[in-house]
Amino acid sequence: ITSYWVALMPQRSLGAMKNDVLDSSGLVLDAKRARLDIWNGFGVVLEDVTLSNAPASTWLLSAKSVSTPGLFGGNLVVDQAVLDIDVSSVKAVTLVKQNRITLRDGILKLRDPARQAVVAVTDINGDISAVGAKGLQGQLAMVWGPQVSDLVFDIEDLERFATVGSPMDVTLKSKAMLFGFSGQGRADKGFKLAGQTTVEAADIGGLFRW
Repeated sequence: ITSYWVALMPQRSLGAMKNDVLDSSGLVLDAKRARLDIWNGFGVVLEDVTLSNAPASTWLLSAKSVSTPGLFGGNLVVDQAVLDIDVSSVKAVTLVKQNRITLRDGILKLRDPARQAVVAVTDINGDISAVGAKGLQGQLAMVWGPQVSDLVFDIEDLERFATVGSPMDVTLKSKAMLFGFSGQGRADKGFKLAGQTTVEAADIGGLFRW
């Protein structure tokens, strides 16, 4: 859907976007409105956005806004997103095929109903970028527990990651600690990892609190 049609018929364009997402992925997209941002290269902006896998509802993404800078931009900017995931049953999806997704002030909530546990990661900022036809890389800064942390990950094949598994590397580090993983990752029903793990910490108590 071009910015031209968003400018002339924003609500009809929004309806077409919802139908396209539902038809291509089975996911439910909603937004308060769509508008044209003439000050940012005639980009498209969706406001008060939600995306979910209803009716299963094992995850929900909400965001203040999602925008595409520029008329023919291949990138997304997501502001103040909150992603709430049931880690016991989540399935990876390959919905957005963008060159780069920029996250600003995001929040990630990981829920495990069986253990009645919730882990929250806040102040997420950084970029997630496509690599080749199927790969995905990310460099993100965040607050994990009491620590300001940096996350770097590389998934070789996102489609295989969502089904049979894909080679991947992950590094999560803070000022005093480091977690590294290299091996196979899979998210067909919950998260599964098989490979080599490295953990470094000067304070073992601080590691467990992290």
